[in-house]
Amino acid sequence: MSVKKVQSVLCGAANCKKSTNGQPRTANRDCDQAPPCCSQCCKTLALNDCRVHHVTAQSTLLTAMESSSDAQAPQEAAAPTPIAGPTVAPLSTPLSCGPTVVVPVATPAPSISPALTIATSTPVVSPVPAIILRPAVMPVATRSYARPLSNHYAQAWVDAHSRLQSVAKELDADREVANIIENTYHVVVWFSASAPRERFCLRTTTRGIFVPANHNVVTSLLPGDLISFFCEDNIPGWVKQAPDMPIMVNAHKRVLLRAPGLTDFDLEGLSDELNLLSTLGKRSLQEHTSLLHVTSLKRRRVTIAGHSLQLSSSSPIASTSSGMSSGHTSPATPLLHTSPSMSSGSLSLVSLEHKKFPLKYVCNMLPLDHIVGLSSSGDIAGQFQIHFPGIPLKIKTYYKHRAYYLQAKRAGFLSELAGFGQSEAGLWSRLTERCKKQLEQEKQISNISNEAAFTFKISNNVSSF
Repeated sequence: MSVKKVQSVLCGAANCKKSTNGQPRTANRDCDQAPPCCSQCCKTLALNDCRVHHVTAQSTLLTAMESSSDAQAPQEAAAPTPIAGPTVAPLSTPLSCGPTVVVPVATPAPSISPALTIATSTPVVSPVPAIILRPAVMPVATRSYARPLSNHYAQAWVDAHSRLQSVAKELDADREVANIIENTYHVVVWFSASAPRERFCLRTTTRGIFVPANHNVVTSLLPGDLISFFCEDNIPGWVKQAPDMPIMVNAHKRVLLRAPGLTDFDLEGLSDELNLLSTLGKRSLQEHTSLLHVTSLKRRRVTIAGHSLQLSSSSPIASTSSGMSSGHTSPATPLLHTSPSMSSGSLSLVSLEHKKFPLKYVCNMLPLDHIVGLSSSGDIAGQFQIHFPGIPLKIKTYYKHRAYYLQAKRAGFLSELAGFGQSEAGLWSRLTERCKKQLEQEKQISNISNEAAFTFKISNNVSSF
């Protein structure tokens, strides 16, 4: 039994040549290209999908094959035209794209005379249409980074971040203004006996400390190298010191200064300033004002009954007021104006009119500073009765306003509100409102930050698909 030999098919690609004999390589009969190509040319051209060579069709041409075909054209034109031999005809089947594929077809040599050889040496163009060439398309530049699936990628995160920055700027501005207000003090200075008092509103760099030497408006008008300030310690009075020495300022944030050579009788409006300190401060200055008229204080008895502060008949103020009523007051003696806070018993004691917690004013809530550090319920109850006598303790209400107290202390506006004393600006309700507003701003910043983080996470998850 004889085996029929299958005739091999040459590769139909134009540039398929072997390096040894110059003939095209053997094509695979099952190749899906038209005409069938070898494995290398099929993968290079990739005109159609080929299941044999595992090739996917490409939408663009390789410019390397075009350049190589153009380079071989001059060499073929310079070569002598063969007299007789196989004619080359283009493939009549048009392809979708790609260069012209030329298939050699074996034809018998024509029987012509040698005289006609030169005349017929000019190549004859076949009327069969050539394969239509698709114009070369410039390759698109590839990107080295990932492209988002949407044009609005991370837009929500950008908007949330901008809102977060705006709210943070507002909060920083509020804190800066609060810091300026906290470090601003009212300074009253008497430079000479004939001149009236001078009032200044000065800002310091350290909270609770005032240094006169840091302010030229004060030191430039001093006659000497010393200055006297009114000290509100256990025994109130004037203390001399150098201008570069710091002065501790109480919660009322008022500082009284005078030249060292002046006396109390030379200071115009001293009684009003001392009464104002008594109203804003936590201790009574009635003892010092009585020393302006009486050199010795023999006996004073303070009794708190109801809402009034009663003094005995031997008190210097009582004798002064009786002398004023009898019309024997010296005209050189300045009149003393007792403030309402003195008559209601402002001797660092909680007034009996407060029957429940919290108290009405911030200055009356300052004793909380001795209780907020306690954790035991028994210790809290014991200290509460000491600092807030006669007021029943409700532990839930205490912890609620204890949080407001600590928040205001951390923020720095506790002493500011306490400095207003028993006035409309020093109400405890003002402090709670300010704390709630600050908590709301911080909560808003936290929500914006969480929203931005969540949006950014969702965007990353979407882009990963």
